[in-house]
Amino acid sequence: MPLKAAFAVIGIGCMVAAVFMAYQHGLRELGRSEAQHEQVRQQLDADLQRARSEMEELEERNLELTESLAKADRQLQVDGMAYKELARGVAVSTEQVAALSQELEFYRNIVSPPSGRSGLQIQNLDVQRTTEDGEYRYTIVLIQSLHHSEEIKGTVELEIQGSQEGKKKIVHLPEGDKDVIEVSFKYFQNLDGYFVLPDGYMPTGIKISISTDVANAPTIERWYPWPAV
Repeated sequence: MPLKAAFAVIGIGCMVAAVFMAYQHGLRELGRSEAQHEQVRQQLDADLQRARSEMEELEERNLELTESLAKADRQLQVDGMAYKELARGVAVSTEQVAALSQELEFYRNIVSPPSGRSGLQIQNLDVQRTTEDGEYRYTIVLIQSLHHSEEIKGTVELEIQGSQEGKKKIVHLPEGDKDVIEVSFKYFQNLDGYFVLPDGYMPTGIKISISTDVANAPTIERWYPWPAV
């Protein structure tokens, strides 16, 4: 029995020693695992910090690009407005030059006409449609070239040439017993008036005839094709 007890004590002691050694080994392994976990955590923290820094740099760069884009857009708008204003100014200047050229040509024809002929001349005819059905407004410009010592007096007649229902027809102005169109000027005169064409009438042209009170003076006539109105 004492020998068995001794073996039992030795066996228990070996078991205790084995358990203790296993415990120590477990502590060492746990320490190494925690160290590895700490190392991984530190690496992750470093990667996260680097990612945050890169994101901040990208956000800052994006803000700079956005501001640059906005500035460029504003500059384009300013440049566009300046271009439109310049184009508008050029258009106005062109219209003014054209108007002045027409005015200069008008007075040149009065003082020194290209034809060299003096006396009464028909300078221009303008016909425009009004808002009323079949109604038109006409403007005739008359001038006296070279010599202006005598005042011109006379009457004007208009013949609107065309067709209706396939037949030639002339509309006379003034019509019937209406007041005649009188002229009385020394340098120039604008004649304005209105006329109405019958339904279905197809005009092709207008003839202007002017008779003056000068003895033996010929009637001044000029034919104009119907304008695109």
